[in-house]
Amino acid sequence: MNRRLISNICIVSLILGVIIIFQVREYYMRSTFYKSTLNNKIIELKHNWSGNSLDHVMDNGIIIKLIKRDQLHINDSIVKQDSTWVFRVYRDGKFLKELDLE
Repeated sequence: MNRRLISNICIVSLILGVIIIFQVREYYMRSTFYKSTLNNKIIELKHNWSGNSLDHVMDNGIIIKLIKRDQLHINDSIVKQDSTWVFRVYRDGKFLKELDLE
């Protein structure tokens, strides 16, 4: 009985550890994005594991995940000031829209 209890505790601890690691990683990525200034182009669109959204990969490696699939296209320019969730989208050098990720 003790062996089974220890085995269950190890499995639960492993699962909780993985969840905590992903949560800390997500928090770090969000805070880095919030603090950063951006002026980059989207170079790739990827379907992610959720199936409901697209990953918009920029030329500096930052990924923006949006639920609405038709908001951004390849070669759109993203301009964002530091310490904000709002960014402006330019297409063909002309202002297109402003998006708020908050």
